[in-house]
Amino acid sequence: MEKNLKFIDSCNCELTMKVTKDEAQPIINKAFKEAQPKINLKGFRSGKVPISVIKKYYGAQIESESLQDISSEFFGKIVNEEKLQVVGQPSLKDIKPDEDGGYEFLIVFEIVPTVTLGDYKSIVVDEPVHIVDDEEIEKEIEKMCTNAGDLQDADEVQSELHVVKISIQELDDKTNEPAEGVKPQETQLFLADPNVLPRLKASLMDRKVGDSTEFKPGDEDPHAPNKNFSISVLEIQKLVPKEFNNEFVEKYTDGKFKTTEELRDDIGFKIQESWDQKSRQAMEDQLVEKIVDLHDFEVPESVVQNAIQVMGEDIKKRYASAPEAASLDISAMAEGLRPLAERTVKWEILRNEIIRTEKIEVEDHDVESLVEMEVERTKTDKEAAKKKILSNPNIIQNIMGKKVIDLLFDFIETNEVPFDDYTPGTPGTQNDDEDDSDAADDVVISDVDVDTKEEKKED
Repeated sequence: MEKNLKFIDSCNCELTMKVTKDEAQPIINKAFKEAQPKINLKGFRSGKVPISVIKKYYGAQIESESLQDISSEFFGKIVNEEKLQVVGQPSLKDIKPDEDGGYEFLIVFEIVPTVTLGDYKSIVVDEPVHIVDDEEIEKEIEKMCTNAGDLQDADEVQSELHVVKISIQELDDKTNEPAEGVKPQETQLFLADPNVLPRLKASLMDRKVGDSTEFKPGDEDPHAPNKNFSISVLEIQKLVPKEFNNEFVEKYTDGKFKTTEELRDDIGFKIQESWDQKSRQAMEDQLVEKIVDLHDFEVPESVVQNAIQVMGEDIKKRYASAPEAASLDISAMAEGLRPLAERTVKWEILRNEIIRTEKIEVEDHDVESLVEMEVERTKTDKEAAKKKILSNPNIIQNIMGKKVIDLLFDFIETNEVPFDDYTPGTPGTQNDDEDDSDAADDVVISDVDVDTKEEKKED
C-alpha cells in the first residue's frame, strides 16, 4: 500500500492511499462469504449458492460495496501508524481503480490539533469572598417558618401571605363579555410566589370573596396572551407563619436539633457553604477562561458543530414549556452559540493535553463511592460494579475533569475580592451563562470509528 498524507491545516487532512489487488482481495472474498447466506437463486438451496455463481450474477455489486470496507480498514491502519486523533466523520471523496486491479482512495478528515501547552500553572484569579451575616440567617428562618405555616380562612387579601382561589374568564375583545365557548378556569395563587405577575398581585390586594377585577397579562408579559380576563375571587386564606421556638425547631428537624441556636448555627453554616461553592465555581470559570486565552489554535469544525447542537438542544429542552419553544431553531441560534462552543472545545483539547502531560489517571479511591452506590443499586458484586463504572466514558470524563481542576488549584494565586465587587464575565473570567455552560459539559472529544463514508454527489 502507498500513502500520501497531506495536512491542509492543523485540523484538516487529506489522505490518498493506493491499495493493491492482493491487499484488497481478502476483504472482497470476505464480502462474498458474508453475502452467500443471504442470496437465493433458483436451482440452489437457500444460502448455498456457490461463490463462483454469486460472482457471476452479483460480483460487480458486491465488490463495489466492499470498497467501503477496504477504505475503512486501511484508513484505520494509517491513522494508528500516524497516531492521529480523528474526529467527526471521515469522508471518502473519490475511488479510482488502477490498471493492476487495485484501487486509489481519496479521504478527507479532521483531527484534534497538536497543542503545545503554555504556562498553565501560573494563573492568577479573583476569589470572591462573602461572610454570612445575621440578616441572611434571619431571612432564611423567616422563609422556613412561612413555609411551615398554617392556612386560615380570611375575609380580605391584606398582604402577600395570602392564598387566593380565583376564577379566570376570558373576555370578548369587542363586547367585554365572557368569550363565547370559553369556560372559566379555577386556580390558586400564593401571592408571595415570585412567579405571580406583579400587576395581577396588585389587582388582588384588598379584594374580598366575590369581588372581581379585570386583568390583561400581555401588558406586563410579552409572552402572555394579549387578551383581557375577568378575575373573580372565590376563596381567601391567610398563611400564618410558625413561631420560631425550641418546640418548632425540634419538630421541624425531626429531633436533629432541639434549640433555636442550634438550628440558627446550622442555617448559617449551610448558607456559608453555598457562598463558598459559588466562589469555587467563579474561580474555576476564571481558571478555565485564562488557560484558554493562553493558547491560540484552531479547533475542528465538526466538533464545534456538535457542541452547538448539544447546547441548542439543551436550550430547547429548558424552555420546552415556554410559548415560543416551538419556534426555537438551533440553526438560528448557531451564530450566537459559536463563541462559547469554540471555547468549550478548546478547553477540552487543552484539558486532555494536561491529562497526558501530568499523567492523570482514574484511581480506585476516585470511584469508591460510585462503586458502593452501584453495588447497593444493582445488588451485584464490587468488581462487576467497578468494571461497569470504569467502562462509562461520561463518568470517566467527569472524574478526570475534576482531577485536572483540583491539580490546577494547587498552583493558582488568588486575590480576595468582596462578592459584591465581583462581576462574572469581566476580562479573564467566564460569563456565567447557566443555560449554555451546563450543556457544554456534554460535549466530548474522542476518537471516532474510522469508517469512511463516500460523499454523495448532487445529480
